[in-house]
Amino acid sequence: MVSTLGLGWNIIGAVAYLGQAYMPIATLEQMSQAERQLFESQPVWVTAAFAVAVWGGTLGCLLLLFQKKIAKPVLLVSLIGILIQTSHSFFYKRCF
Repeated sequence: MVSTLGLGWNIIGAVAYLGQAYMPIATLEQMSQAERQLFESQPVWVTAAFAVAVWGGTLGCLLLLFQKKIAKPVLLVSLIGILIQTSHSFFYKRCF
């Protein structure tokens, strides 16, 4: 049950990642100047951490559903991705 809910949550995250990573120019043009600047100023490492978090979480939950032992390390890598991504929001943005 938990693996299924986690998989659903991570699929939603993966769709959000794809929407962010492949955002059309038309969508960027509709953003306010402040939103666009915030979006465009995000470092590449934050986007990479986002990708590791959602794809690792998705894969980890699938592996849990199939009761594979490698699920735990994959989910740990996903957690590290989440922590790195979140550190940017909590620390970097508050300091600058």
